[in-house]
Amino acid sequence: VALNVVSLYRSRLGVEEDRELPPTLETLQVLTELHLSVIPFENLSMHTVVEPSGFDSGDPKDAIVISRNDLIEKILIKKRGGCCLELNGLFSILLEELCFETYLVPCWVYAGKERGHSSSKSKFRTTQSHFFILVDLGYQKCVVDVGLGEPPLWPLVYSLGSVSETPDGMKSRIVWDPRGAWKDGSGTLRRCLILEWWKFETNEWEPRLQWDVQDAPLEAGLKPQRALALNSFEYIIRIITHPKSTFSRKMIVCLLSRDAKVSLCGRTLKVTKPRFGSPSVHKVEYNTMEELLDGMYKQFGIRLDKSTSSSGLDLSKSDSERSKVWEHL
Repeated sequence: VALNVVSLYRSRLGVEEDRELPPTLETLQVLTELHLSVIPFENLSMHTVVEPSGFDSGDPKDAIVISRNDLIEKILIKKRGGCCLELNGLFSILLEELCFETYLVPCWVYAGKERGHSSSKSKFRTTQSHFFILVDLGYQKCVVDVGLGEPPLWPLVYSLGSVSETPDGMKSRIVWDPRGAWKDGSGTLRRCLILEWWKFETNEWEPRLQWDVQDAPLEAGLKPQRALALNSFEYIIRIITHPKSTFSRKMIVCLLSRDAKVSLCGRTLKVTKPRFGSPSVHKVEYNTMEELLDGMYKQFGIRLDKSTSSSGLDLSKSDSERSKVWEHL
């Protein structure tokens, strides 16, 4: 039986059934902001002995799901969150159901030690381990991402140079890769665009994502050279679930709103407000599993059953991880 993703999304986000959702920029703004404030970015499935949503078969890759029905079951029915692949994947399904013209764009993530990079210097990963959603509204294109960990709260207009400021105070811009054309490890010629955000701490622009312009042409009416289905990104699951990945090494749960960022990194709850400019950070340590599970429900709406071996939640890797993994959230 086909599950009604629009109706289930309405219920999860608190959108009235009689509210019209036409494929417009305003609808895109509303849904993106609601998604980020209600559905958490999280990797709990990778830190459970028995996966609470019932997807775990013993194979680590099964902690991440990408089929339509599994995504709906996990995120909309079980009211969980997910990783980048799952969140952007399900949101793209919703947008398609609402008659938005969408394309999935593979990209490279800019990473430092906070994302588990072994190098002392931040740089782009060598594999396209993320994708964003390119939405073509006809008169303009938009970059939509609900799975980056801390993405813009609204869609970004897909154009060069101009600075976009979203309601949360984040400033972003899209620029050409200063290297010009270059060849990747497979010998493929690339000409890339880079998404940057303004770092208030250092007063400079910092890269976030990079993608090949052929996969997301700037010109109005020009479509990507290839239309990629969600299952074409299945290879990313092996990257995310690798024992050395940030997702495997430490538990993270994060929600965003205009005014605050609430994150649970291992046992540490952190509330940052305002999110940009001169934020204050309040931290709480959960010393017992009961405190952590109660906090997870109160802060993120995720209820794990405390009666069965702490819901299978395993914090051993999080407790032993001493690096700065996820500290940016």
